[in-house]
Amino acid sequence: MASALVSSHPLGGLNNNKPGGAHYNNGSFSTFMSTKSAAGLLALLEESDDRLKQHALSCLLKVVDALWFQVSSSLPLIEALAEDEDFEGAQMAGLLCARVFYHLGETSEALSYALSAGALFDPSDASEFTQTLIAKCIETYVAARQATYDAALKASTSADGAAADIDKRIEPVVERMLKACVDDGNTEQAVGLAIDCRRLDALETAVSQSAMGGNARGSPDAVAAALRYALNAAHTCAGSRAFRIELLRVLVRLHRAQTDVDHLAVSRILVHLGDAKGVAELLAGLVAPSGDSMDAEDAAVPEPVLVAYQVAFELFEAEQPPFLAAVRTEVETMVKQPAAESVEGEGAAAAAATTTSTHASVLLRILSGTVPMHLRLEFLYSKNSADLLVLKGVKDAIDSRSSVNHGACVLANAYMHTGTTVDTFLRENLDWLSRSTNWNKFSATAGLGCIHRGHVAQSRALLAPYLPRTGGGSSSPYSEGGALYALGLIHVNQGSSATPFLLQSLRAASHEVIQHGACLGVGLASMGTADAETYEDLKGVLYTDNAVAGEAAGIGIGLLLAGRMARAGDAPSSGGDADDAASALCASASSELLAYAHDTSHEKISRGIAIGLALMCFGAEEGADTLIATLCNDTSAVLRYGGMLALGLAYRGTGSNAAVAKLLHHAVSDASDDVRRAAVTSLGFVLPPGSEQCAHVVGLLAESYNSHVRYGAAMALGLCHCGSYSKTALELLDTMSKDGVDFVRQGAAIAKAMCLVGTPESVKDVPAFRKALEKSYKDKHEETMAKMGSIMAVGILDAGGRNCTLSRGRDNVPRMTSTLGMALFMQYWYWYPLSYMLSASFSPCAMIAVNGKLAMPSNFVACCDAKASVFAYPPKLSSDAGKEKARKGGAAVLSTTAKAAKMRKQKAAASGGEGGKAAMETESSVPTKGGAEGTASGDGAATEDGKKEEEETPYNLLSNPCRVVPTQETKVRFFSLPSDGDAAMTDVSHENSLAAAQAGVRYTPVRGDGATCGIVVLRDSRPEDPEELVATTTSAEGAEEQAAAGGAAAAEEEEEEEEPPAPFEYQPEA
Repeated sequence: MASALVSSHPLGGLNNNKPGGAHYNNGSFSTFMSTKSAAGLLALLEESDDRLKQHALSCLLKVVDALWFQVSSSLPLIEALAEDEDFEGAQMAGLLCARVFYHLGETSEALSYALSAGALFDPSDASEFTQTLIAKCIETYVAARQATYDAALKASTSADGAAADIDKRIEPVVERMLKACVDDGNTEQAVGLAIDCRRLDALETAVSQSAMGGNARGSPDAVAAALRYALNAAHTCAGSRAFRIELLRVLVRLHRAQTDVDHLAVSRILVHLGDAKGVAELLAGLVAPSGDSMDAEDAAVPEPVLVAYQVAFELFEAEQPPFLAAVRTEVETMVKQPAAESVEGEGAAAAAATTTSTHASVLLRILSGTVPMHLRLEFLYSKNSADLLVLKGVKDAIDSRSSVNHGACVLANAYMHTGTTVDTFLRENLDWLSRSTNWNKFSATAGLGCIHRGHVAQSRALLAPYLPRTGGGSSSPYSEGGALYALGLIHVNQGSSATPFLLQSLRAASHEVIQHGACLGVGLASMGTADAETYEDLKGVLYTDNAVAGEAAGIGIGLLLAGRMARAGDAPSSGGDADDAASALCASASSELLAYAHDTSHEKISRGIAIGLALMCFGAEEGADTLIATLCNDTSAVLRYGGMLALGLAYRGTGSNAAVAKLLHHAVSDASDDVRRAAVTSLGFVLPPGSEQCAHVVGLLAESYNSHVRYGAAMALGLCHCGSYSKTALELLDTMSKDGVDFVRQGAAIAKAMCLVGTPESVKDVPAFRKALEKSYKDKHEETMAKMGSIMAVGILDAGGRNCTLSRGRDNVPRMTSTLGMALFMQYWYWYPLSYMLSASFSPCAMIAVNGKLAMPSNFVACCDAKASVFAYPPKLSSDAGKEKARKGGAAVLSTTAKAAKMRKQKAAASGGEGGKAAMETESSVPTKGGAEGTASGDGAATEDGKKEEEETPYNLLSNPCRVVPTQETKVRFFSLPSDGDAAMTDVSHENSLAAAQAGVRYTPVRGDGATCGIVVLRDSRPEDPEELVATTTSAEGAEEQAAAGGAAAAEEEEEEEEPPAPFEYQPEA
């Protein structure tokens, strides 16, 4: 072992050109390797002759790995030689000291002496000694650079030249490693090291040089890959927000310096920067006239315009309401002015201006949300696969006298039909629904908002029977308040049309329940707008000091100002005057709310204010530290609870070590169980979505003696892994689902449903979880809280007609609406109506492909490289008669029948041919012991009708639009339907490239990153040919019918008893 280590060392080949090289050769190496003691060599170090000392040092370097424990006794003498500037062998002495200290485990001392060895220390050596010291060198350099950068940031000075305190000998080693990474084609390593070292200059060098030479480099794809890696690293390694902002600006500059600019990537980075004006300029430039004639109606939409449409769709899917509104305003201003100046143009210029105006109007429709919401509604309505028998089973299993479980069943229905506009279950069970009273009636009415979410065009008509009437004659304040709350749920992210009506209803309301619903509705509809007039209205309700209305007013103010707090690292006025005004309003509002929280005697109002303050901190990171510190150090447990939530939302998805440390500190030290529960729950917000680190962080907390901490651990796992399958998280949740405390089991069921929503039924954990939930809510001895959690989990698992999932972000862009919806959903612990907020977090698992005219081509398909059964919808429950038949079992099978069938099978196998095949088919239809007819496990199994199932292909075709669950995205690829049928498709499905190169392909996606989920804009290669479009069956057509049905339901709820029959005389028959 020692021989191998020394032979690989650079000193193994020392010659006369190196110090001391004349006194030894390779022969002496073997001589000294056989030496079992270094005493003789160490004695030579005490000689007066420098040549003897150098000879001893050179020989000791060869045996130090085997005899380091003997050499260590003479370390003071060797250190003195290394520090003697007049000694020619000082570098060898330094390298010897480094090796001894390395074996002693003192890597810092070893690094210091290795650097003093000069050229004798070769960083390119692959030995363990060298690699360990190189890692220590980089670690030291990174820590020093980060410390100097942070110090410079706090002092508000430039970080340039701030590394003066760093050992000058370390920097050349790091520079050499950076250059080696780039030269070897390991650009990602160079990018990561540059980001860790806060060296933006090295980052630019690494990315620019990745496009030059090399096997894996020298192509635009290599640069794009390096930039994608840098963008991902910016969210995991950047540390402070200030440095992340600088890094993102450099990435924008690098993207724009490329020959073929990736506008989609640039727009995503600008979203992170909060640069609404930059995004607007990008969109306006893409839809600007090109000067070409476009007077033909069937002309292809220009490629830049298609890219602009795709960017606009992604902006909508990012769920950043304030940012999207700012972009829409800027684009509207930019596109109107050039169009007005070109009105008087002639010829081609006028035609180009007209076309540009058309493209700009379409772009504004996308940014307003009209087009994407219509496409989503169409998908959710047409692909709805919710199983009403599941809800019927829940309804029949629960005790009708339990208002908690009754409300949970209504909530599960709202989750299962979110966005589908299907309220069949409610209309079929009006008698059962009429048992809802008081706040249960409020929640049941609010559930209509979940069901019709996004149906903004007919929202008022759908809720008309329940909304407050201007002429008085209120049916029920609970129904009216719930209707206003439902109106806000419908208009999440699209509240411009509903906000005036909600504000009018709020000002006219005098009942606390109506005010409660109006405040929640106003907050949802005006999320993030920071409108001063709306704030004054909500503050007026808050100052009435009514506990019910005041709590909702505090939450509504938080939604109104969500994400508008000033953020650290942003340049002054970078977002314009509107952002400055919003930040100022947020600062003054936080001071007023905090003061009122201390003055009021109502705990509900204090909690509403605490939650509202937390919502304001969304995404502020270091900018919210002052407010967070104030909340966390308050004497009131309610405000400390808000501080925990504020900390989680401020650092959402960043994985900040400082934030995690604060939360863990409060989780184990705070005197309040509520605060400890909130601290553990907020860990799920701070850690990046899907991070396996979450299971390790909360693993010990899940075994805590405190049941509130265990509940928080379950919720943290659900928040972090929502919509993403994690085996580690599910194992922890399985353990907590058997907890002895009812609300811990409740949290485990909800969290597990959040993790498994959108997971295909082919994953064995999903059907097993469904059976466990059914067993729980049917068990008469199960506690009410645990039953409630199981019923809620049933609804979450089948959210949106089994076409929705939960997601806190996409492409590293945090979804504000989804995150805030989950944060408010967690407050159901105190107030059940807030559980409906989770509907704002559901997003469709859809692939919706549209052409340049925003229509869906029906002849565009995608290929999934998996069997259709792998990602199929869960099978629906059979009817009661069918279940009863399966329960009783099939016909009895005599032993003689089984023997005869076995003999026939043996004879058929002996004869072979078609007879054997027929015999096997007959055998497969023999009833089994379980009662149902047996079916083979492989392909080609026989069905109950005696027909042979078609053998599944290793791929399946997905029509447009279609469901694409998160685990399916990597297996889906795009191409058009071939003209020669499935045989050609089989060949295409196993190619590495898309079918764009194949003859006959018409549509290809604009996005080049292969993303298959969301709204995908297509380019049409044959625009002159007629198109086959998907027939729309929009749910808006049935809006009036559903509104009328809702009116009848409301009238039936109002009826106390039926009218007596008309008087009559009984005439007996003769």
